[in-house]
Amino acid sequence: MIYEKNRIFLKNKKINNLDKFVIKFVKILEKYTRYVIVSGYVSILFGRSRATEDIDIIVEKKRSF
Repeated sequence: MIYEKNRIFLKNKKINNLDKFVIKFVKILEKYTRYVIVSGYVSILFGRSRATEDIDIIVEKKRSF
């Protein structure tokens, strides 16, 4: 694992279909707001197996004036 410029890089991680989905989704999301991925998917990303493959994302609330 490498941490650089507010990003984490995982060496030797094989990208699966769930990872591909998350990557595509957050590429769209980051154009509009800040976010953080939490909970189950983080465990999966780091190699734990889980019964569910849910992806929990906290999105910054934008204030309207």
